[in-house]
Amino acid sequence: LKGNLGGAIILLLMSEIIRITYENIFKKELKEEDEMGFGVMPTDLKKRLYGNNRLRDGDKKAEKNYIAQLGFDYSTKIKFYLEGYTEFGAIKSLFGQHIAFEFINLSGEFIERRRKGLSFKENLRNDIDKGIFSVVFLDGDNAENLKLLKDAATKNEFFGYWFVSQPDFEMNFSIMELVNASFLMSEEDKNSITLNKDELVKKIDSIHDSKEFFNKIKDYPELQKCKKGEKWGQALIQLMDKIDEGRPLFQFIRDLVYVLRNDYQYYHSNYGVDISTGRLILNKKS
Repeated sequence: LKGNLGGAIILLLMSEIIRITYENIFKKELKEEDEMGFGVMPTDLKKRLYGNNRLRDGDKKAEKNYIAQLGFDYSTKIKFYLEGYTEFGAIKSLFGQHIAFEFINLSGEFIERRRKGLSFKENLRNDIDKGIFSVVFLDGDNAENLKLLKDAATKNEFFGYWFVSQPDFEMNFSIMELVNASFLMSEEDKNSITLNKDELVKKIDSIHDSKEFFNKIKDYPELQKCKKGEKWGQALIQLMDKIDEGRPLFQFIRDLVYVLRNDYQYYHSNYGVDISTGRLILNKKS
């Protein structure tokens, strides 16, 4: 480095060498530049903001939090754990273009059996160490998976959000939206399906889960291309009624967008996971 920037870095290195040498010899901590001069510097302000009062002492978490607040952190901020291919396709189509998101398809295996590498719980603990919000989408028809998450949150091994679909992901959408998505996946051209959507909606209006839905449409040869999977999830999101913001899925997504505007350290220091809702709530001590 040359010029003014190079000179500034050399001065910084010189001042840090002098500070560290003085503190090691005299066993006394010196104030940093922004803690001196005019005005009042609240005690432990930088620790509350970034996790450490000394940003140049090698604390990687504090460095990351500081850079994030400047808007220069392009690392993963939220890691999505999706129960299956449908959720994976749907949520990735919503957020996939954002560099701050990572997506993991659990394929229904919250409790590790065949999977190689880190276990699900180990991944959750690693997220905390790296300052990453964990976000889990799971179906309400498997109580063991939810129990695992609640246990991890109680032991401070999970920090983030979870969203439970009742009883499965498809039931976050209206019958008309499911029918529209099935038409979208099945038609090779717009004139290939002659079914009346309104009549079809009436015939399958009483379904309670995705299994019943797919069993119902088996009776219609025109819809045989419609199957669960990534493309099905993408179709659901593509045709979702964007005006219906009252649905729980919309509210959950809005919470996640708000989280991105704030830093992990602030949330981790002041919030905890409400195991009854899977949302972050302000700690009483805060």
